[in-house]
Amino acid sequence: MKTEWEIKLLTPGAPDSERVLAVATNSGMNIEGVRAGKQRDIYLDSASYDLARAGVALRVREREGERES
Repeated sequence: MKTEWEIKLLTPGAPDSERVLAVATNSGMNIEGVRAGKQRDIYLDSASYDLARAGVALRVREREGERES
């Protein structure tokens, strides 16, 4: 079973990947295997947003030839 940990960063303007990696490393994170790639996230819900109102998200993520949900 894969476990995904996701950290979201808010940057003013376009992010500088080297700066983001430096901040993460200086914060004590061990960053390995960094790679760039394309992904597309599709979020699914009912027309009345039942999942969102319940605080739940249903996502299908596609990454360069892979698909996970």
